Amino acid sequence: MNAGEIGAAAGRIFNYKAPLNWIIRSQEDQDDHGIDCEIELKDSNGKALGQESVFKIQLKGQESCSFIEDGQKLSFSVSRARLQYYLKFNIPVILVVVEVSSEEIYWVSVTDNQEILEKVRDSSTDTLTVHLPVENKLEKNDSAAFDKLLVAVRECWDFLSLRDLKLAVN
Repeated sequence: MNAGEIGAAAGRIFNYKAPLNWIIRSQEDQDDHGIDCEIELKDSNGKALGQESVFKIQLKGQESCSFIEDGQKLSFSVSRARLQYYLKFNIPVILVVVEVSSEEIYWVSVTDNQEILEKVRDSSTDTLTVHLPVENKLEKNDSAAFDKLLVAVRECWDFLSLRDLKLAVN
């Protein structure tokens, strides 16, 4: 598969496995710049829940992934510039990696991830490695796995609120 086919497969796998109460708004353009999609949650009546139920997904596809620490973490390379870009958002950003050969989906929060924040701040290399814990795996109809991601999104919103409050005080 070429890069375009891997990306298309990753998007299809993610959309298929996502919960039905997720409104998935594609934000991709033809040149694949920027964030891939925005998610907004809706209630059981189909009504959108509003700002704190909104977050961004940066979707990356890999034909097969590299795992480290006895298979406990997925190791994924991202340009430092891309991570800096994701950190500029005032809305939670979640990095999602889809291994298309197995159709497995892994995620990690970017917005409040101390390891990522430190690497972006302290590293001078152009490419950084991000580690996605394998327990952050999304499976179709596994509401507990998606609930865990939504807890991380709420924690990102708290992080952003505290960051903004600290900036306002200083």
